[in-house]
Amino acid sequence: MKAFALEPIEKASVDELRALQLKRLQATLRHAYTNSPVYRAKFDAAGVHPDDCRSLADLAKFPFTTKKDLRDSYPFGMFAV
Repeated sequence: MKAFALEPIEKASVDELRALQLKRLQATLRHAYTNSPVYRAKFDAAGVHPDDCRSLADLAKFPFTTKKDLRDSYPFGMFAV
């Protein structure tokens, strides 16, 4: 039977995982803010900017996407690419 090597992420510590999650969250927030007028308006209305996300707990400051948001911007309003 062949042994499989673990990927580096599978051996990461909790701190390393949290750092990676934060980095990816920050990138996602920046992308949404930069490329989607709907998300930019929601962030601005909530008084937050992607740079305000300095920890995973800071995600609570950002607005949720609601069913109304999806309906109001259907079909392409929330595209960010």
